[in-house]
Amino acid sequence: MVQRTEEPVVAYPPGHTIKAVKAWAIHHLNAYKPALPRGALTTGETRPRVDADFRLLLRRAVPDEQHRRQFAAWCTALANPKDRDLSFSGACSRNGWSESTAERNVDRALTALVLAFNREPA
Repeated sequence: MVQRTEEPVVAYPPGHTIKAVKAWAIHHLNAYKPALPRGALTTGETRPRVDADFRLLLRRAVPDEQHRRQFAAWCTALANPKDRDLSFSGACSRNGWSESTAERNVDRALTALVLAFNREPA
């Protein structure tokens, strides 16, 4: 008689949830956030190092530039909900994107980013 060995149970939810990654993306990809004062966080750079690291991870996780641009437009729209000029549908029409296709690309980019975050060592 062959005995089965049970596989270990994978802990769920993952280390970085979709909600957390979405919040980080909105924070780091909002094109219209207020200027940060110089300090330990910014070290005199125009963009904090954390933003640059986040964008590098996004570039590695989502190789298609158009998907990254659509994702950034979506994040900016969510970060500025009262500004109609920054709406996602407005960004789609300005750039000639189909809104439904752009939304699918945003979902793909967010999924790839969550997977990349959960692959990165802590």
